[in-house]
Amino acid sequence: MGRFSTTVQIKNNTDRASFISAFNDVMARRGFVPCSEDEAAVSYFFGFSEWWVTVTSDSYTDNPATTRDDTQRFANEMKTSAFIVEVVDSDFAILMLYGEKTDEVIVGDGSGYGIEDAPKGNRECWEHLLAEDKTWEKLSEIWGKDEVFVEDVMWKSAPVLGINPEFMCADFRDFSEKGENSENDRNITAFYFKKAGTNGKPLTLNAAFVKVFGEALEPLGFKKIKSEYPYFVRVVNGEIIHIITYRTEYPDRTDEKSFNILGGVAAVYQEDLDLTQNPIDGNIEWLENNYTMHRKTSDECNMNSFESIWKFSYKSIDEDSMLSELQYSLDITKKIMLPIIGNVKDLNSCIEYYYQVSHFRLNFTCNAEEFANNPNPRCSKCYWLVKANYKGDGLKKATEKSLANTDRLMKDGRCGYTQEEFENECEGARNFVIQQNIIRDKFQSDDKLKAKVMSLLEQCKAKNTATFRSYGIEI
Repeated sequence: MGRFSTTVQIKNNTDRASFISAFNDVMARRGFVPCSEDEAAVSYFFGFSEWWVTVTSDSYTDNPATTRDDTQRFANEMKTSAFIVEVVDSDFAILMLYGEKTDEVIVGDGSGYGIEDAPKGNRECWEHLLAEDKTWEKLSEIWGKDEVFVEDVMWKSAPVLGINPEFMCADFRDFSEKGENSENDRNITAFYFKKAGTNGKPLTLNAAFVKVFGEALEPLGFKKIKSEYPYFVRVVNGEIIHIITYRTEYPDRTDEKSFNILGGVAAVYQEDLDLTQNPIDGNIEWLENNYTMHRKTSDECNMNSFESIWKFSYKSIDEDSMLSELQYSLDITKKIMLPIIGNVKDLNSCIEYYYQVSHFRLNFTCNAEEFANNPNPRCSKCYWLVKANYKGDGLKKATEKSLANTDRLMKDGRCGYTQEEFENECEGARNFVIQQNIIRDKFQSDDKLKAKVMSLLEQCKAKNTATFRSYGIEI
């Protein structure tokens, strides 16, 4: 597995100065003018090959719609050809060509992503873009190679097109690092643009989120932690942690941006409590959005009217639209998320929350004897049941709810179970609940086991206390 990267390759039929001038004209028609890095609303790096210019932007990795929109605009308005190179997990690359001719090529193995009949490219679309003395047969042969990493295939194909191989699969971060470490390399150049008529950087989503949500959450006891990412945290009774943040989402329209409000509950005894992670990449396993919380805690059958509350969208370059959507998302959060997590005030209610809202089931993965004989057991959320002396039936309720949902799917013809298979599933799930409760009761009744559990949990708490102090939060 590898990383994702996105570049735009623009055929340059002029000299460097003329290309830059033409690019600036495209940006001017969009309402942007060159500026300093500190003022920039959007940033680009150019990598100049002999007949191509590789363009990367700080907005391309997380927003493919912006990449497509930019590439089409560059090709059409600069009267040239341009194609996107999107590398996916080092397994395959998608090439999208725009301009006088359009085409799509899949290089590498995309079968793991459901791509079986992959397009291999049309000769008439690419042949006129090749470097001097290079042939379509050679390019097609390279694109058809089976390499461990698709980046290797793209590297080999770059000279056939006349592109610097180092630029083919680079991204904004790569160009930024190359620019910093290669002061004399004129082939890599940064360009910055701001909205015409503005004095500086526009309000970012991150800053707007902190402003809008901060003003509402801080009076309720939340505090923005010292982190690269905007987590608002509230500690309750020195044991329970409420968390609210956001993550960006893929928009449905090219002229929009989208985000999702996430929230959740944790205990200070949680082993994986790390708020240095980007909400896009980490913590998604235990942070839920408003829609999920409402769906899992509501008895309403028809949820269609709530489907829009998991993703909030606004016009990309309209601050008023962004602030309005943030305010709307805050209103939804006040109505749905805050009451749900606000009810979690101790370890017992935290356990009930996890059974009802989270997909975690706090299950024991070993019995009492295995735990007692393990000299270095890992801490686990299931041990919260021991500390809280939890006697509730949260696991049973969650299991029955899941089985009832499967039963509904079967009756609607949307589940492949036979009746016999479903009955076996029910029997197995209910037996699992019985066995989990037996293990739980054994842990709770054995003083030596309980002492070992308490020691593990206190170690987690001590670690989290120090970590949260570094965030500016006292537990």
